[in-house]
Amino acid sequence: FVGPEKKDMRRQMICDSHAILALGGAEGTLREVLMALRMEKPTVIVEGYGPVAAYVLSNKRLRKRANLKACYGVEHAVQTILDLSKV
Repeated sequence: FVGPEKKDMRRQMICDSHAILALGGAEGTLREVLMALRMEKPTVIVEGYGPVAAYVLSNKRLRKRANLKACYGVEHAVQTILDLSKV
């Protein structure tokens, strides 16, 4: 952990990341995804992979975010992240 609370750890984890990949998860993962989107971090969601993906991808406002990448499988998500690292 960084700081006295878990939210501090989440913030630092996102700041230190080049990209975010959300697989499954629940409330904590959703918080991290929303924070990453606000911080303009490339955020990769796998369609059909849990309630966080369903929520984020069904939200019209979030879908418009340029840093949100929707993928159709884990392999596609990993390739998307590798491609982002080449930029």
